Amino acid sequence: MFSTLQSQMRRSATRQLIAAFSLLLLLAAGQAPLRAEPLDYLNIPQVPIDTFNFEGLSLPKNTEDLKKQYPSATSESIGLDEKVGLVCFVVKDLPQADLARFYFFDGSLYQVAITYDPARIERLGGMSAVLRKLVSSFGPSNHAATTRWTWMLNSSLRADFYGTSGGLLVVTKTNLSPVVNKRTRTTELTGATDLGF
Repeated sequence: MFSTLQSQMRRSATRQLIAAFSLLLLLAAGQAPLRAEPLDYLNIPQVPIDTFNFEGLSLPKNTEDLKKQYPSATSESIGLDEKVGLVCFVVKDLPQADLARFYFFDGSLYQVAITYDPARIERLGGMSAVLRKLVSSFGPSNHAATTRWTWMLNSSLRADFYGTSGGLLVVTKTNLSPVVNKRTRTTELTGATDLGF
């Protein structure tokens, strides 16, 4: 009887493995038998956006555009070697945010980081109101954690919001991230520290 039970268990396990492997093959081929529709629990269409507007303006494409849109922008040293090609400009006189840092890589906009101080968050209705605005603008987040929410706005634009009492919205051109990261790491690792050899 024990050997019969073992034999049945092996056959059952083999059938389950074959079924799972078949489903994986169908999924890999794009021919899954059942396709579940994504759950849109907030009834907000998840439509990728091609541009991100800030303070009613499209993001500047380069430093010249930035200086036209925000004449008060000032250059800020970010502690990176000029070889990296990354520069930062700060804008402080904003009606809806406390500070914005625009990062340019080889002359093109790479990232914007928008700071909302705790007092501003409260004036805007609190953290829950800010998150509702982000969800109404971007749709449900692709990733949510205790203090970080992420939206993939399109294939090359990501928004991350970090919030506790204040908030930081970072919009990044992800197609430039690998190049920026590689160049930054390479520059940081080739420092001028004299170790005697």
